[in-house]
Amino acid sequence: MTTKINLKPMWVSVEMDLALLCFSTIIAIMKCVVKTTNLARLTYLQSVLTDFDIPFFVFDHHISALEAGIGAFPRRLMVPDDYEAIAIRRLQEVEEYYDE
Repeated sequence: MTTKINLKPMWVSVEMDLALLCFSTIIAIMKCVVKTTNLARLTYLQSVLTDFDIPFFVFDHHISALEAGIGAFPRRLMVPDDYEAIAIRRLQEVEEYYDE
C-alpha cells in the first residue's frame, strides 16, 4: 500500500491562481486596436499612442523566440477598454488603423 504525498506547498497554487486571475483581468479590460507583423509599423504606432498619452501594451511581443524571428505571427497592440475609442480615432487620423 502506497500513499501519495503532496509536496507542493499551498502558497504555490494560491500564487498561480492569483497570477491567472490577474492575467484574465488584464485580458478583459484590454482591447486590440491593431494586429501587425511589421515591427517598424508597430514602433510607429507605439509612438503615436505615446504622443497622445494613450496607455498601451504589446501582446505576443516575445513570440519571436518561438518563431525564430521570421515575423509570421502578428503582434497585437492593446489599449485599455476606456481608451479604445480615442486610440482608434488617433490611429485613423494618421491613416494607420488597419490590420495586416
